[in-house]
Amino acid sequence: MSTTSLAKGTALPTALPWSGLLALSAAAFTAVLTELLPAGLLPLMARGPAVSEARVGYLVTGYAIASFAGAIPLTVLLRGLPHRPVLIGTLTNLAASNAVVAPRRRTA
Repeated sequence: MSTTSLAKGTALPTALPWSGLLALSAAAFTAVLTELLPAGLLPLMARGPAVSEARVGYLVTGYAIASFAGAIPLTVLLRGLPHRPVLIGTLTNLAASNAVVAPRRRTA
């Protein structure tokens, strides 16, 4: 990547790392979609096992509580590790967990 000199000893990249930015934006979109999608699917989820929407709503509440309770301790534990491997591991875990719990069409 070429650089443009602004002042003595400083340099500014002339091109943005588009591939990295696109990968991070796709990961952020997927993470937010994973977080918000169950709330929109509550009526459909309640019809499946024949329980009320309020009872299925506990799933979303439980997930939110677990995320809240785990965020700060996990951040403290991962604070000293290199960022790139932690990010790659987190995104791999997100992809694997989404693949495992992805809804399957039932033909019954």
